[in-house]
Amino acid sequence: MDVEKIIAGIPSKTLEERGKLRANAERFLGSENFTNSEASHSVIEALDKFEADLHDEAPNEDELAPEVRSEA
Repeated sequence: MDVEKIIAGIPSKTLEERGKLRANAERFLGSENFTNSEASHSVIEALDKFEADLHDEAPNEDELAPEVRSEA
């Protein structure tokens, strides 16, 4: 598993693809193979950071133009 390539590709993945990637990484977390377990941990950390960054970049509802605001 080339972890660097997987992590570098995270920004181009859809939400669904990132979900599948996370699920696969979580399956390997408890692996007896130390390399797979460590790689999985790195992928999950990268996914967490990417998704946190996405959340931080999302505009606040108050900053949106009235026509863009969601109906509450």
